[in-house]
Amino acid sequence: MKRGQAAVEYLMMVAVALLMVAFVARVLHKIAVKTSQTISNATESLNKEVISSISNATS
Repeated sequence: MKRGQAAVEYLMMVAVALLMVAFVARVLHKIAVKTSQTISNATESLNKEVISSISNATS
C-alpha cells in the first residue's frame, strides 16, 4: 500500500508542477503579445511622425 500511495503522491506532484508551468507559460505569452502590440504601435507612430517631419521640411 505504501508503494501505491507514494506513486499517487508523485503523480500528483508532477501534475501540480505541470499546471504551474502551464500557468507561467500562459502569463509570459500574454506579456509577449502585449509587448509586441505596444512596440508595433510605437513604431507606427514614430514612422508617421518621421514622414510628417520630412514632408514639412521639404515643403
